[in-house]
Amino acid sequence: MINKKGISTGGILSLLTLALMMGLSIWILSPALTRITSGGRAHLTASSAYVVGEVTLRITLINDGDTRLRLLSITVKDTNIEGSSSPGVSIEPGTSKEVDVGLSKGRISPGTTVTLTITVKTDKGTFTQQLTVKG
Repeated sequence: MINKKGISTGGILSLLTLALMMGLSIWILSPALTRITSGGRAHLTASSAYVVGEVTLRITLINDGDTRLRLLSITVKDTNIEGSSSPGVSIEPGTSKEVDVGLSKGRISPGTTVTLTITVKTDKGTFTQQLTVKG
């Protein structure tokens, strides 16, 4: 059977099937494509920190997002404490890294507890949180 435009019913059904299969394939593959193209949700958490030496702070950062993050800079601040670092390392999704931050102002004395504001700038955005550190 041929319609007036010259396309058979079988041809129309074939085109509809092709469009349906393409849509289904894209829907199934989209999570994998997001990971391949590094286009997922970005999230970073500072899980812990401790004092190393007199003026160095070691911070554990966890990438709990869906995309790789490149760390551009880290700053820590409190009333009498400041420090920064530019590690330039990358963290893959689901992994953690320890980075050292040198304190340029003040120090955390042994036995004291300080709540620091930690700001991490990455290629995917800036993440800020508060973390309690014991000296």
